Amino acid sequence: MGLFKPAWMNNNKEKALKAVSVESDENILLDIVTNAPDFRVRCVALDKLTNQNLLISAAIHAISMKNHEDDNSIRNLALKKISEANLAKIVIDNGKSYQTVANEALELITDKSLLLDILQNIDIWEIQKEAIIKMTEATADGWSVDNEGYAIGKDKKKYEWELELNAVSKLTNQSCLLIFAQKSNHEDVRNVAVGRISDQSILFYIAKNDKTDSIRKTAVSKISDPQILADLIMNEQSPYIVWETVNRRQIFDHSILTRLLIDIANNSKYGNTYAGEWVKIREKAISKLTDINALEKIVNGESEKYCYAWIADEILGRYKYSLDLRETARKRLAEINKKG
Repeated sequence: MGLFKPAWMNNNKEKALKAVSVESDENILLDIVTNAPDFRVRCVALDKLTNQNLLISAAIHAISMKNHEDDNSIRNLALKKISEANLAKIVIDNGKSYQTVANEALELITDKSLLLDILQNIDIWEIQKEAIIKMTEATADGWSVDNEGYAIGKDKKKYEWELELNAVSKLTNQSCLLIFAQKSNHEDVRNVAVGRISDQSILFYIAKNDKTDSIRKTAVSKISDPQILADLIMNEQSPYIVWETVNRRQIFDHSILTRLLIDIANNSKYGNTYAGEWVKIREKAISKLTDINALEKIVNGESEKYCYAWIADEILGRYKYSLDLRETARKRLAEINKKG
């Protein structure tokens, strides 16, 4: 600022205020907003500031200042002068670096198209969640909240859970539902979100990639395309998902169902992973087969006479039992021949 302080830096508040009142250069007004020692002087300068980009700079700059109470007020006043479109820009551009100002900007946005734009351009769960809650106008009944919208009381997790559940129950946008299905910390909220998804490609993605079996099973139950279901289990590692898929047999045509059952019946590559479950699933698949050639191959070619499985028993502990899959195939052939 050189050897001489500008008039708006004057210790005499009246002289400083007079200097601001006659200032018209918006860049200088921004300098006053961010650097003037007197709060009233800063407020007068901010009131005269109209340039949207400079208002954004004022709001962001107030994050790093030392006088927290005054700077919080300056930031809030600046944000209220910024258009909703530019508030959305603040959220998208500064969500990671300045999450405080991004959250405050988000609170002021009511335009649902802008909220959707935020969702499509930022990958921060807390911001995405708040944007969706605002879009759906979700509420948590029976709760008191403070001035910043946070629940009053100890059980804030339950409050957040109710808000999320309310929001998800109102959503139809498939991308928004996927966000909740992937990121919510509440498994029941995730399940509700998956249950409201109809997009087959999104359901396939969840069923294939989610790490929680209950979420994957919900996705499988919603898939109506038989080819997608068939593709899903060809290299599936979880027996629970495989059987959940095959149990949707009413949507498969005979050739696809037969191919799936044959693949399961002959699939012994999983070793000891879920050994007991896989043996039982293979036995079930064999008992449902109608393809005589496939059954005969199992009778003649099952390399291991007995498939061993470890089964948990609450009383006896863990014990070993044997199951002859070739014998299961023989019985199934006999049933088919008897009907024929």
